[in-house]
Amino acid sequence: MAKHDPCLQSNISAPEAVLSKRWIVWLIPCLLYATSHFHRVAPTVIFDDLMTAFNTSGAALGALGSIYFYVYALMQIPSGILADTLGPKKTITGGAVTGSLGAFIFGSATTLWLAYLGTFFYWTGNVPDFYLYHEAGCRVVS
Repeated sequence: MAKHDPCLQSNISAPEAVLSKRWIVWLIPCLLYATSHFHRVAPTVIFDDLMTAFNTSGAALGALGSIYFYVYALMQIPSGILADTLGPKKTITGGAVTGSLGAFIFGSATTLWLAYLGTFFYWTGNVPDFYLYHEAGCRVVS
């Protein structure tokens, strides 16, 4: 029994349909990368507001920004293992879900420790994606 092919029911040829799907698959990781860049820069912009909201010092808030580097260093080997065993689709999806959970925790944090926890989860979910965005881009081009 033949598999259902959506390319046969559209006005575009099979190679064009495959190419358009490739660009969509590449666009999703690009959007995730853009949001991770936003999360990397946003605490700097609202630094004074965060100090007031959490009633803390600049040093304690600086530690919030440094979580990115610690998580990035800790997750290098596990993220490579995840990318190789689960594949790009599952790893990017799992990272997006984990990052979304972290962003929600950070956004609704009432204490500095919850903000730390949210930042930790956000960057844990987004560390493996940077490598996989490049891999997805290479697959679109090739």
